[in-house]
Amino acid sequence: MHSLSGSKKIMIIGNCGSGKSTLSGKLGQILNIPVIHLDKLFFNPGWKEIGKPALIIKVEKEINGKPDWIIDGNYSNTIEYRADAADTIILLKVPLILSYFRIIKRRIMYHNKVRPDVAEGCKENLNWEMMVWIWNYKKRAAGKTADLIEKNKNDKTIIVLDSPKKVTGFLKELSNL
Repeated sequence: MHSLSGSKKIMIIGNCGSGKSTLSGKLGQILNIPVIHLDKLFFNPGWKEIGKPALIIKVEKEINGKPDWIIDGNYSNTIEYRADAADTIILLKVPLILSYFRIIKRRIMYHNKVRPDVAEGCKENLNWEMMVWIWNYKKRAAGKTADLIEKNKNDKTIIVLDSPKKVTGFLKELSNL
């Protein structure tokens, strides 16, 4: 049983293809909370990065003083700031093979199109760099994620969803409140 009672500031992290954007969109609809996609903030058309300092400024502008929000994405240079501001941290830990399946499916579905959770002018792509990034995510992020959860476990709601079934159950539970 997961509780989001009173929670209005939700941070979602997890591997590429873990379902962060999908979950944040569904949560936004259920809870009537605005959704912020970090990929939409970080990229200009053509997947041109705005740079880390500019991202930090954009994230601060998006969440400072706002009563409620859902923000999805990893971006380690803003993760502590977002975690400090959040009431709830949701970690998606789906199996690696599912992440790969989803990004391949996403590539097919959005071929030559722009997904709604990325910046305008960023057509869906799939490259070797992304495949390697997904493969190394657990090794690269495990320590940081564990530290983040440990640091926040006493004053934040921490929700770990490690299967599509648990995500579905979580959303169903919230829909029935």
